[in-house]
Amino acid sequence: MLRMAADFSPKVAAIVCTITRPAEVAECVHSLLANTYAPYEVIVVDQSSTAVIAAALAPLQRDHARLRYGHTPVVGKTRAQNLAINGSDADVFAFTDDDCIVPPNWVERIVETIRRHPDAGLLFGEVHPPTGHDWSVEFSPSLVITQERRMQPIFLPRVNYLFGGSMAVRRETFARIGLFDENLGLGGSLAPANEEVDFHLRATSTSADRGLLDARLLCRPRTRQSAAG
Repeated sequence: MLRMAADFSPKVAAIVCTITRPAEVAECVHSLLANTYAPYEVIVVDQSSTAVIAAALAPLQRDHARLRYGHTPVVGKTRAQNLAINGSDADVFAFTDDDCIVPPNWVERIVETIRRHPDAGLLFGEVHPPTGHDWSVEFSPSLVITQERRMQPIFLPRVNYLFGGSMAVRRETFARIGLFDENLGLGGSLAPANEEVDFHLRATSTSADRGLLDARLLCRPRTRQSAAG
């Protein structure tokens, strides 16, 4: 079992992958930068074919040394995530989507949860639709967690349809089981989804660490036009 002191203060990297969503990713990054936990960095991996994301983030980069921006011509969400992981020395990696808004205590809550559960190698938090969202008009992802609980290494019934919009992984977990499967996720060759479920199953298939669902790790996605958006 992994153990740590109560004052354990890991470096956290929040990772966002984006492609041609300048307004959405700027709002997402603004919410990430509102988190005051330290040591902490925000990494944006841009897969756009134009400079629209770089232009949208330029004002934030000027004002925030914690914001790192990188561009890659290789498309694929998990490919971009793996690039960011390999390029950071963080102890904990927090993931959200480019159309999500996280609260200002999101990172602190991730760290506090890991302190309380040192054997939790990955965490998933709630994903709530925007206030006043009308499901009859537009799609928005949602993950409701009524209480903090351990995750089991099972696929069926699918584990609450896990979303990567509020997810955190310890470096030790990546070192033990490898990075995200680049054949899965948006832009993947096998399926444009299920990268979170695949990772959860690999991480929890042994007793080395356990996944945890935590109702307090909240993010709110902007309204999406489709499930693939």
